[in-house]
Amino acid sequence: MSGPPLHQYTIADYARCVVAFLDALHIERTSIFGRHTGRTIALEVAAAHLQGVEKLIVYGVPYWEEESDAEFEARLKQFPPARGQRTPGRGVELYQSPAT
Repeated sequence: MSGPPLHQYTIADYARCVVAFLDALHIERTSIFGRHTGRTIALEVAAAHLQGVEKLIVYGVPYWEEESDAEFEARLKQFPPARGQRTPGRGVELYQSPAT
């Protein structure tokens, strides 16, 4: 077993790992899917690496305080719905990157 982490990892840390993984595989553009915590990581990846995300697919809603939910919604607004209306927290949501 490994020892405890040297610090508490953040969503941004996990997102950087995803981007590094994509870079290591020489994947320049891809679709990202996230569910619950993965949804937040996927959104962070898309926000930090917009040119590399073709589609953002999110499912499920973690519990957030009101101000956290507002921050999430603000970040999500940079991705217009790929089709239909956006209904946060109600099943699968598909967003098309404005870069496509």
